[in-house]
Amino acid sequence: MCIIESIFETESTTTMMSANYPQGFPNNELMTWQFIIPQNHRASVQFINYTLPNCYMKEQRVEYDLPLSNNNPEVFQFDAIQPGNIGSNFNLSLENCELESQNPKALTLVFNVTVQKATNIANHTYSIDLRKETTMNVRISKPLVKARYFAPVCVICRGENQCSEEIILEGGKYHRISFLCNKLDTLRVTAEQITQCSDFKTCPINNTSLGIPQSLRYLPIPLETITWKILPPPNSSAEIGSRRIKLQQPLLGTTCNATSDFYYHITSFTNGNQFTIGSFCPNGSVEKMQMKGNVTIILNTYKKTNLSLMNHDLYLSFVPSVKEECIFTVSPNSSSTVKHHTPDWEAGLPDYYYLSWNIDLSPKQSAQLTFDRDKIGIMCQMNSALLYIKEKRENGVDIVRKEDEKLPSTLNLRYPFWVNISNCRPKVNYKLQMQFSITVTESNTDIKIIGIVIAAAVCTVIVAVGMTFCCLRKKKKEKQLPPKKEKVNTEMSRRIGFKARKTNESHVYAIIDDTMVYGHLLKDTDGPDNPEVDVYRPFEGAVPLVPPLPRLNGSSKNNPEVDVYRPFEGTVPLVPPLPRLNGSSTEDTWEDPLALSMRQNEIYASSGDLPKVPVEDEDTSLSFLDSNNHETVTSG
Repeated sequence: MCIIESIFETESTTTMMSANYPQGFPNNELMTWQFIIPQNHRASVQFINYTLPNCYMKEQRVEYDLPLSNNNPEVFQFDAIQPGNIGSNFNLSLENCELESQNPKALTLVFNVTVQKATNIANHTYSIDLRKETTMNVRISKPLVKARYFAPVCVICRGENQCSEEIILEGGKYHRISFLCNKLDTLRVTAEQITQCSDFKTCPINNTSLGIPQSLRYLPIPLETITWKILPPPNSSAEIGSRRIKLQQPLLGTTCNATSDFYYHITSFTNGNQFTIGSFCPNGSVEKMQMKGNVTIILNTYKKTNLSLMNHDLYLSFVPSVKEECIFTVSPNSSSTVKHHTPDWEAGLPDYYYLSWNIDLSPKQSAQLTFDRDKIGIMCQMNSALLYIKEKRENGVDIVRKEDEKLPSTLNLRYPFWVNISNCRPKVNYKLQMQFSITVTESNTDIKIIGIVIAAAVCTVIVAVGMTFCCLRKKKKEKQLPPKKEKVNTEMSRRIGFKARKTNESHVYAIIDDTMVYGHLLKDTDGPDNPEVDVYRPFEGAVPLVPPLPRLNGSSKNNPEVDVYRPFEGTVPLVPPLPRLNGSSTEDTWEDPLALSMRQNEIYASSGDLPKVPVEDEDTSLSFLDSNNHETVTSG
């Protein structure tokens, strides 16, 4: 029918339309457009609008004669992505079919051809590997911007010429793409993945990483959002957690961009009701969350870079169904304060919803729990709102408070504990909103025990050294002292009074063997007649009624021998003899021969007066007179 030639000299966009527009392209006709593209420029074709006829024979089609096609025209469907990134001249042909006579309808076409300078970006091809992510789809698009002046197009090309302003990359495939853009910052990349199981027992989802494909991280376009839709099997719940970064709720009125480059927005769906659990930043204390119903997690980025996504760390497991809407497991670090609040703060906790915080403390940690108000602060229309605090040990803290009861101001807890909040049906204009903080400190019990043990060990060493030193010093003194004669009386013979308890040794010696005590006073002789010492001999013969009298000075030689032991002969008196008292008669007088022999000892032979020397263990309770008076001490 006709050939139209369009010559481009610089960057521009032109709009073309089919012949006889809008009444319709003639029946069974063909028309061609020839486009002349300058060097170092690229062209792209976008269909703006079209209508299709009812064909009786053949069918309508669009053919392209592209560079490097070797004169083999390529046929494209009207609803397919049209060629782009065309580096030289090309032709476009439109051919109509033979129309029906009854209801022919019309073939119409309006399209744009955009020519712009080639960039280094257009010459680079990127690979996106989604073969392992079978349930993930990646969408690359550009927001629609209308302008009166020329705006360079930014198209995404899959393969050589399949280019468009929006493409969807299916999971389970390997893709190669390129960009025909002056600037890539006008593009956006989003991804979505669905994870589901039909049977809990056979479901393989357990500690499965919610990962981001590595190839998406290295795209020159930042990943704007990635969405995980989690559909647990019946009678089960979803558990998400983080092994490395953990999560935290941002403070009320703040966002995560001050501490991180991305954040997670989490919602759950139960019985058709959507529950906004909230936004969570990385680098917190929430180790995992268990949620009832279907769960949607959206990762949002702040900065125009994918490097921050390297810190992303989430895993998914399906666990037995929980009765709470959400259970937070919190593992705070020592010397830190973490704050938690009820989800969906602006709207308030929904009616009859039940939440739990499982606070996990190590044996070396202790926590201080503080609430931001003194009461739950609502009025219930039906049932009661409850706050429940319980330590995980026997006889631990166990506190339950209703909505109108006073909350504990501060609780000091040394064991892991639970914080549970359940809502009632509040009266109009009441919303359940609660916030509490947990301050964790390192327990110094071990340090105290170690200090006590060290102190005890040091004291033990000091005492041992001191005792050793004293013993050595005492032994040294004993070696330096001259030997002393035991039981030797250095005073003049005098009358001994009654002994005090200090010198009375009757409580020590129950039986005294005379031969053992006085054996050393017996005279040592080498003759054969020397009696045996320390040897017991039985008495022989009769014992006299009274003991023999000692020999006096100047008596005859027939007196008994001194210092010689002789066995007693005769009978034993019925009663022991009484000692002689001053002024008593001769018949009542008896004197110990051993005492007489001691007076004849050389120690007492001196005629001079002896000075009084204190005697060890002397009974100082008895008084004595001056030795020059030679008076006898009498006992009362």
